[in-house]
Amino acid sequence: MNKRTRRTLWFVAAVLLLLAVAIFLRSKAPPEAARLLPEADGIIYVNLKPIRAFLHTNPHADLKPPTRDPQYQQFIDAGCPTSPDFGDVG
Repeated sequence: MNKRTRRTLWFVAAVLLLLAVAIFLRSKAPPEAARLLPEADGIIYVNLKPIRAFLHTNPHADLKPPTRDPQYQQFIDAGCPTSPDFGDVG
């Protein structure tokens, strides 16, 4: 290999390494909401997702489904969609 090819390969390897480090550090960073907080002397962040997954609790398990008003049900039965199709939104 000539010198120019080696230099190009080293440059590409360095860029890929920096990109991998940036992705790794971004994955370990707090969520966007915590990063957008105003400047302060200290911020406490606690990720409760593992605790919720460990406990397997559903606080809404005892709720019954909502009932629809008869007029609203007629409106729905007439053919009006109740929820937008976000798959078609461009």
